[in-house]
Amino acid sequence: EAWDTIETPPSTPTVLSALDLLDEALRSTAKDVAVLSYSVPPAERFLSTRPDWARIRVVGLTPAGDWPAIGQLDWAVSPQWTLAGLEAGLREVLEKELEPDGKLDDVGALVLECTVLPQFRHVIREYTNMPVYDAGTAAIALLA
Repeated sequence: EAWDTIETPPSTPTVLSALDLLDEALRSTAKDVAVLSYSVPPAERFLSTRPDWARIRVVGLTPAGDWPAIGQLDWAVSPQWTLAGLEAGLREVLEKELEPDGKLDDVGALVLECTVLPQFRHVIREYTNMPVYDAGTAAIALLA
């Protein structure tokens, strides 16, 4: 976790990751909270030590659209992905997981762990009106 690497905690409000917003998301609802992440295994390893783990559902993007290409070592310098391909993959995951018994069925809030995701909030809004927490929106709120 990024917080473990900071020797002197900042004296001002600081968000290092959207996961810093998970406590707020869990307080905002009595339902489970979903974390939308690039990949399920690392997110689950990190989050599974939390005492409230039973209320957290991790949804991964890597099997869909162009999302697997983001994990390649040359993802930034020689991209094999497009924004349209990422959006298509996000839509695929949302459609599947919002089905009855999907990981997003009946959750009370959504945390966008992956920093690529905030630019797709408009897509998420096409599928659900649940509260969405992400680092970009938190930063804007802190600046305001």
